[in-house]
Amino acid sequence: MPFVFPILINEDFSEAYMQIPILMLGSVFNILVSFIGSIYVAKKLTKEIAKVSIFAGVINIVTNLLMIKFIGLYAASISTLFAYLIMFILRFIDVKKYVNLKLNKNIIISLIVLFIVAFVVFYLKNRNLEICSAVVVTIYAVIINKSSAKFVFESVVSKFAVKHELK
Repeated sequence: MPFVFPILINEDFSEAYMQIPILMLGSVFNILVSFIGSIYVAKKLTKEIAKVSIFAGVINIVTNLLMIKFIGLYAASISTLFAYLIMFILRFIDVKKYVNLKLNKNIIISLIVLFIVAFVVFYLKNRNLEICSAVVVTIYAVIINKSSAKFVFESVVSKFAVKHELK
C-alpha cells in the first residue's frame, strides 16, 4: 500500500491510509468467514449463517457506537475487524460439528508474526523497511502456497499439452 496509495488515491482520502492494515486484517477474517460459510451452504444450514451474521452485525454496530467518541474513524475499522473475528470464531467452532477442520498452528503463528511486523512497518513509514517487509511477505506467501501453485501450474501445462497433442 505505501507504494500505490499515493498514486491511486486522491489526497482528500489520506486519512483513510492509516485504516488500511486494520481493514486488510478484517478482510482476511471475512474471507475465512466466507470459506466456512460455503460449508454451511453445502450442508443446507442457512439459518446458522443468518444467526451468526446478525449477531456479528450487532457486535459491529454496538462496538462502533461505543468507541467512536474515543477513537473517531478508527472505531469503524476496529469494530468491523472485531465483528469478522467473532464471526470467524463462532462459525469455526460451530462448523466442527459437521466437518473436521484443523488449523495448522505453525502457519497461524507465523502469519500472526508477519501481520504484526507488517503492521509495525506500515505505521513506521520507513521506505526501506516497507520494501524489506514486502519482499519477506511475498517470499513467505510463495513458500506456503508452493503446493497450490505447483498444482495450478501442472494443471495448466497438462491441459496445454493435451490441446497441442490433439492438433
